[in-house]
Amino acid sequence: MTLWELLLLATALAMDAFAVAVATAMRPEEAPHRLAWRLAGHFGFFQAAMPVAGWGIGAAAHAVVAPFDHWLAFVLLAGVGLKMIYGGLSAEAAAPRDPTRFLTLLGLALATSLDAFAAGLSLAALRLPILVPAGLIGLITAAWTLLGVRLGRWAGARLPLGPYAEVLGGLVLLALGGRVLYEHGVFS
Repeated sequence: MTLWELLLLATALAMDAFAVAVATAMRPEEAPHRLAWRLAGHFGFFQAAMPVAGWGIGAAAHAVVAPFDHWLAFVLLAGVGLKMIYGGLSAEAAAPRDPTRFLTLLGLALATSLDAFAAGLSLAALRLPILVPAGLIGLITAAWTLLGVRLGRWAGARLPLGPYAEVLGGLVLLALGGRVLYEHGVFS
């Protein structure tokens, strides 16, 4: 795999994290730098760790995981998305909340990195080394996440979304989950 191909792979894997970062950052936050670094750190770490895990398990486990990996990603994304929509529409929406609470952040990091697990399985099947690709995937994901938070903060300050930004974020997660199912042929 050439460096160019690896950069394209890493960028493609980072797009879910980028979309989640934009949607999450649109809601006003007291500490935007804390939000940016927490998201970037968690998303980058999981995007780097999941290919290593996938590579370590290798092609043998692919047959076990492949039939339901898309459903697992969908359930995680939809669960967090529905929770965000409920929170945005409920009376609690007026109270400032931290979108990087541990369980929510963990769910988002796992959901956005399942495709990186599959990439690790693919790299193992091709008998390619994993440490440099995994590190590059993690760094590129962290960079795209930081950019996503910045873009989300910019858009959130200019668009009159208020508490509905959380609803928008939840809808983005539901759409990402639907895309995962669509890409796996569930709707065809």
